Amino acid sequence: MDIKAPLSRWQIVGRFDSTKDCNEYPDQLRKMQRETENPNISPVEKRIEEGTMNILLANSQCIATDDPRIKGNPDTRAYKFRHSALD
Repeated sequence: MDIKAPLSRWQIVGRFDSTKDCNEYPDQLRKMQRETENPNISPVEKRIEEGTMNILLANSQCIATDDPRIKGNPDTRAYKFRHSALD
C-alpha cells in the first residue's frame, strides 16, 4: 500500500449518490466481512484479516468526482470511497 500515492492512483471501491452514503460504507464493509467470514478460520488469521481491513479503512476517504486531486483518473462518476493505491 502506498499511502503517499496521488489520489489519481487510488483504487475506487465504491460509488455513492451522497456523502452520507459514502461515509457509511466502512461500517457496511465491516458487517459484510463478519457475515462472510469462514467459520474455520484460525484466530490468528481472523486478526490478520481484521487488521488489514482496519488499515485499508484508516487510509481511505470519500471524495467528490470534481475533486481536482483526482485529475487523471478516468473512472470518476460519483462520490467514491477510495483507498490508497496498492503497489
